Amino acid sequence: MMGSVFTSVDHDKFKALRITHLAARFEELIKDEANDAAAPEELFLTAVDEALELRRSIRIEKLIRQAKFPIPEASVAELNYPPGRNLTPVRMKRYATHEWRADPTNLLIISPTGGGKTYLACAIGIAACHSEHSVHYTRMDDLARQLVIARGDGIGHQNMLNKLSDVDLLIIDDLCEASHKSSNVQQKIMRSSHGVARHPCASSEFNFALSLVARVNREARQ
Repeated sequence: MMGSVFTSVDHDKFKALRITHLAARFEELIKDEANDAAAPEELFLTAVDEALELRRSIRIEKLIRQAKFPIPEASVAELNYPPGRNLTPVRMKRYATHEWRADPTNLLIISPTGGGKTYLACAIGIAACHSEHSVHYTRMDDLARQLVIARGDGIGHQNMLNKLSDVDLLIIDDLCEASHKSSNVQQKIMRSSHGVARHPCASSEFNFALSLVARVNREARQ
């Protein structure tokens, strides 16, 4: 049986460089008889690719956890497109692959109660996480309450606003169901986002539990 390819000193070096997984996978590939015909350089590059993919997966999982989605399993791939919903696979693919960081955009999701707005917003947000964008999900009433509480602490209030502005994608659910007390907060957030929402948030036909998916315009804060 082949012994370890690397010494304990080597492993200490890998640990210092934070590439222990890469070294372990490379060693596995080297010791696998199925790879006897492969050049060491080829096996090393394979290990590098696998290590990078693992790190990417870990980053994505972390982004999804930090976003605090109420439906963390939401997926654009699982969406249905019944007639009259005004959704198409092409449009959803465009939203799912949108470069929020490079192209600040506001997206308003409007439908009657029970129309799946939260699921849709979460699906778009999770797709953004898979593109390694930072995302923050919140409900308008929760956000308004947190901002009112934080207002008593000037530094804390500003830190909270900075946190909201620093994400690539901000999702505000139930935007127009929020109470009248939160209307000023809502207007400030809409103004600080890139562009102005052109859809009215009032209608007798719909219960506007509206979701706003917006990449905050950082330049507006400068």
